[in-house]
Amino acid sequence: MNDSGQDRLIRLKCDLHTHVIGDTPYEPKTQGMLSPREFVDLASDKGFDCLSFTYHDYLYYDADIWNYAKEKGVMLIPGTEISINGYHVLLLNCQHCMGISSFDGIRYYRSIFPGALIIAPHPFYKSSISLGKMLIENIDCFDAIEYCHFYTRFFNPNRKAVKIAKRFSLPLICCSDAHRASDFGTTYSYIYVEERSVDSIIQSIRDGRIEHVTSPLPFGLFFKEILWILGKLSYILFPRFKKD
Repeated sequence: MNDSGQDRLIRLKCDLHTHVIGDTPYEPKTQGMLSPREFVDLASDKGFDCLSFTYHDYLYYDADIWNYAKEKGVMLIPGTEISINGYHVLLLNCQHCMGISSFDGIRYYRSIFPGALIIAPHPFYKSSISLGKMLIENIDCFDAIEYCHFYTRFFNPNRKAVKIAKRFSLPLICCSDAHRASDFGTTYSYIYVEERSVDSIIQSIRDGRIEHVTSPLPFGLFFKEILWILGKLSYILFPRFKKD
């Protein structure tokens, strides 16, 4: 971001794409996910100011967790990771957003809930859930593009995300898409805001008042995450073999 006027703004350390226990279709006993309270504790220990628990196709809210996070100095933004024709899309600061099933639905939603923020997560990863060319074809649906934590020096699908963000003058935001503690803390954003509020965070993202912090995963951790993904897929494909 431009340093002009930066000294009069508040810097918030944020990760707006995370997953916790209860987020289907992942089995918490075998996948090593954290509870919302455990994730808040982890974020607080690492000095984070803001999180979003982006459950898949579910808008999570628990007043006790929101109050606990506030006590720990962590602001929670309501969010969800919905599926549009099988492609993942992040909605933040949203309400009444369940049931959106098309890109035209996103366009309509944006028109009636202008305070929501729409992010393209991990858009160019080689996965059926990543938007790929659908992002470009529906670029008007999005406010920002994600730079995801899952990469190495030799494998980095985020490079195309950077190019597309520049091409369409959209802000790039670093998020972890964390499903486990080890996923969290290598890729995040500092967002420069005028006040500590959800609306101010959303506006600052739109305005590109973002500082990117990211580093490639060491090969050992990257390999462990590959194994975890394979284990997750095996649970989804063969749920009858899960442990009690």
